[in-house]
Amino acid sequence: MKDNKSRICIATARNDGTTERVNAILNGLHFAQKHNLPFHFSWVNDNHNSKNKLLDINPNLPDFFSRECKAHFLPLDDFRSRFSSSKDTKPDSVTGVSFSTEDAPGTNDTVLIPTVKTYSDTDYAAVVNYLFDQTVSSDIAHLIKEYQGAVGIHYRGGDVIYGRHRMTRHALFNKSASLAMVEAVIAQNKKSRIIVFGTPVGETLGELRYLSNKYNNVELAVDIMGQQRDGVIKECFLMSYCSCLYSAAGTGVSRLAKKINRNLEVIKFVDYFSKKELLRILEKGAENSSYTDLQRCNNALKAIFLKSKNREILIRLINTLDPKNSSLLLSK
Repeated sequence: MKDNKSRICIATARNDGTTERVNAILNGLHFAQKHNLPFHFSWVNDNHNSKNKLLDINPNLPDFFSRECKAHFLPLDDFRSRFSSSKDTKPDSVTGVSFSTEDAPGTNDTVLIPTVKTYSDTDYAAVVNYLFDQTVSSDIAHLIKEYQGAVGIHYRGGDVIYGRHRMTRHALFNKSASLAMVEAVIAQNKKSRIIVFGTPVGETLGELRYLSNKYNNVELAVDIMGQQRDGVIKECFLMSYCSCLYSAAGTGVSRLAKKINRNLEVIKFVDYFSKKELLRILEKGAENSSYTDLQRCNNALKAIFLKSKNREILIRLINTLDPKNSSLLLSK
């Protein structure tokens, strides 16, 4: 046991995209308020997102934080000097925090590190209201009123289809759905009003436009809300008022939307289809010459993971269209 002078505090400076940093802060705030513990956070992102002009990589706090929440903020240098040498273990599955194995340098603090997970039995309403400035929701109140009850689809292309993560497990099902999977969901909700959410840059923007042009019942969040820095936060608020949200299982966006509204039904793409149906969708997507080369490769990769009988054909397709993906050693 630690002596009476020791303290416990919760701290996070997660190096990640906007929504996952916010998810960690919300978990930390919730645990801190529940147990009356001090909470600190910093705001940092790594350079791999710097090409995305809609992501904030500035260490200064964005405007969506409330004045009350900003009181817990530490500049990055101060945060590092206080907490950087603490070593955390695996997250505790109940509390959603990791217990450090060492004291923070120069203090008697035991540091708890929040995870990004969303716990279904946790009501985040109080900390959501505490973290976000009230203008975040008030600015889009008219949009929430108009689109409440629409079907939401979160399509993440970007790094998992076109960037560095296309060669990692993120390209499979936890972080992404292929365009063919998104189209299959749209086809099965053809009588519903649908909003497709996705970061509107690069090839992903072209694919979003493809969907809105092809389907009369599809609208794009970027057209509804416009492009703005860190607009993903307001998109998550709008998303949380959808009747349901189709999303990959492990995206920060769907986690945050679920925290904002615990009643939101999040439907995982991979669970929505039977394996046989999903394989058919993916194999057709790999053959679709109207898709980009890397989009076809993503469909092929997912089909291979599901043990397609056409494995060798799909491997040859990937090796032809995206030779750099040979690092996946798919043929083994």
